[in-house]
Amino acid sequence: MAKLLNGKTSQAPLRAAFSGLEAQCPERVEFDRWLQVVEDGKAFLREWGERAEALGWKANDLFGLAPIPAAAPIFQRLSRYDRMGLCWLLRGRKVVALSKTSASIQTANGTMTYRRI
Repeated sequence: MAKLLNGKTSQAPLRAAFSGLEAQCPERVEFDRWLQVVEDGKAFLREWGERAEALGWKANDLFGLAPIPAAAPIFQRLSRYDRMGLCWLLRGRKVVALSKTSASIQTANGTMTYRRI
């Protein structure tokens, strides 16, 4: 939380963006996947939120999804990995390292690297 001059606190930008995601399942996203990203987002922000903001990560880097094309009535937003924010890829896994341009995600076989979109 960022401290304001009057002594009150305001939400940091990543936490504010997460609040919007947490409040409602995005259109054309399965409910179970949304519940998982809410849990993963909470864990990420608790452990890495301040560092991510200091490194310049934006809300879209963490929580972004592909926009819904007007002419695609059956488009699934989670089908576009290249437009997906980090937290959508976690699926219960932990981030073990974070840099300005990438995150390392612990997997059953080691780690995989996510590069900011």
